[in-house]
Amino acid sequence: MIYTAMLSDADEIMEFIEREWKQNHILSKNKDFFLYEYASKGALNFVISKSEDKINGILGFLKSSLDENSTVWTTMWKVSKSNGSPTLGLRMLSYLQSQGYKSVMSSGINAATEEIYKYLGFHVGDLGHYYIPNRILETYNIAKFKKEKLDISCSHEMPTNLIFKQVTIQELKHSFEFTKFLNKTPCKILNILKSGSLNIQFTIMRCMGFLKGLRFSRY
Repeated sequence: MIYTAMLSDADEIMEFIEREWKQNHILSKNKDFFLYEYASKGALNFVISKSEDKINGILGFLKSSLDENSTVWTTMWKVSKSNGSPTLGLRMLSYLQSQGYKSVMSSGINAATEEIYKYLGFHVGDLGHYYIPNRILETYNIAKFKKEKLDISCSHEMPTNLIFKQVTIQELKHSFEFTKFLNKTPCKILNILKSGSLNIQFTIMRCMGFLKGLRFSRY
């Protein structure tokens, strides 16, 4: 049986993530964070499969807005190692695609699934990533850079005329034309900023300066 998970399925999904996805994963250990990421209007943004009343497959997704027909992005897609059906993962994806969402997308897919997405008719491409290394540091605890990338000389002038202002949801609504992008795919609209029970505050930055000679590196 394949269906959209309810809040009552949360503990079992977390146990599945621990057992089948990765041990000690934050989504299997921290229920508050799990619900923050996936709870939505009394349900969970997970398609799950059950056999003999036990979860044997999951497909997580995140919505770009609270609209019923929003764009969704797939996340965890995993079928139990003991599952006997080779097509279960595809049937869960097909179920998600049939739920009336504007579009179904994925970001950061596993290289092993790239050909599957292509076969299913998804447009698959590479997203360029850019960074500015902090050249003041002598050692990096997390980032790893190739030496030839860091040897590129560059100079920059940081902007000085920056204006910061904390705004409310209503001010943001009047300052930005959210409706202008409703026909874009994907699109994020105002209500995604008001989701959940978080007290979200916004900062609008108007940059009056500019950068000179700043060079980005790509990896």
